[in-house]
Amino acid sequence: MELCRLLKSINAECQSKKEITKLCNNSKLADENSVFVCIKGFSADGHKYALSAYEKGCRVFVASDKLSLPEDAEVFYCEDTRKAMALLAAEINGNPAKKLTLIGITGTKGKTSISYTLKSILEKQGKKVGLMGTVGILYGDTLIESPNSTPESTVIHEYLKKMLDCGIDTVIMEATSQGFKLHRTYGITFDVGIYTNLSPDHIGPNEHESFEEYKECKKMLFSQSKVIFANGDCEHLSYMKENCSVPVYTFGFGDTDNKAENETYSKDEKGLFTAFTCGSQEYKTYIPGKFSIYNALAAIVTARHLGISEDAIKLGLEATLVEGRMESIPLPTGAVAIIDYAHNELSTENLFEALKLYKPSRIITVFGCGGNRSKLRRYGMGEIIAKNSQLSIVTSDNPRDESLDDIIADIYVGINKAEGKSIVIKDRKKAIEYAVKNSKAGDYILVIGKGHQHYEEIKGVHYPFFEAEIIKNAISQK
Repeated sequence: MELCRLLKSINAECQSKKEITKLCNNSKLADENSVFVCIKGFSADGHKYALSAYEKGCRVFVASDKLSLPEDAEVFYCEDTRKAMALLAAEINGNPAKKLTLIGITGTKGKTSISYTLKSILEKQGKKVGLMGTVGILYGDTLIESPNSTPESTVIHEYLKKMLDCGIDTVIMEATSQGFKLHRTYGITFDVGIYTNLSPDHIGPNEHESFEEYKECKKMLFSQSKVIFANGDCEHLSYMKENCSVPVYTFGFGDTDNKAENETYSKDEKGLFTAFTCGSQEYKTYIPGKFSIYNALAAIVTARHLGISEDAIKLGLEATLVEGRMESIPLPTGAVAIIDYAHNELSTENLFEALKLYKPSRIITVFGCGGNRSKLRRYGMGEIIAKNSQLSIVTSDNPRDESLDDIIADIYVGINKAEGKSIVIKDRKKAIEYAVKNSKAGDYILVIGKGHQHYEEIKGVHYPFFEAEIIKNAISQK
């Protein structure tokens, strides 16, 4: 693409017809046909790497701070380089977002489950669906791992184009608070926005300074969508709707536009299920618990809005299984192991509420808390798990750069507020094996925190870690 045409997207004046083939914010990837965008990150400032990009052949730069480069470098200044990068990324990829049906989902919990449920429903109607979220970037048989649930803007538009080129017509994207804060989705208008719920989470030095900032970032979905479907039972919805200029329709159990009623919790030959009605229709999902009804409702009302048939909705809903989201593994003893991604207070509390509907004999919970994350989450998780488990097994869960002992000490600040029995087994594999080998008929073993993740992150290294395999191997050794 000619440079002059590319820069029109950020209203920069340029006459150069230099051919640009790449946009980058990593100086190691720069070359003579790239534009280097200087981004200020949490630990590094891209302005300091501009000369390195120049030395690799790059001659075109977008910056917010003054750069000192040789005279043959062209520098275009703007107020916010993250916003500029998002617009440039869209332009250099041919603005693929405008040619797809885009669904954005935000909220503290439920984003991934709703994504997979919607994907299942839409595919029953014959739609070609791509996902961007916690599990990575998924389209067709391609799965690309992503370190961020909402990828960087350059990655978003690169893969939207790839999806478009291979026949995808609908993309479901998890729109996280960090994604909004860092303007990764800037310039994108979602055809449908889904708001799930909100609770204090992701508050810390590397995430959000306060709950108020967290709320404000989540709220951005309401100004970037053509229509919103929202959890009408959420206490923060009135705040989220402030100054919203698009239609907002609600779902939930209370006084909402789409109300769930007559819910039942049982099991059949396929496993635990939840059934309910909405309007004149009956629905069934094999993702257990009351909170799964909220997720199902979000998918149902969105699908209806998109013109999907009731048959496709029901078939897609019943067929939905999400790795690491209430993923159950029956044990020969009559106990059940459940792998779940729950890693904050709200999702963990909802998980316990869901399981108690099925009347377990005991709940044994294996968990840890991530390093380089909020201490408040550790206190809350420790207290909630100790209150709701007959045995809490505290272990490792991606300690990253922190001391595991320090993380466990923080968790025990919460555990000590409750009366439940707890033990520490630092090796996560051994902790899971202990839980399985000491389970009895009617017990539910919760292994929470990782969900779909297949690694344990310690000091910057990702070690392979497959919880389902560990559970199955422990069963054979029991």
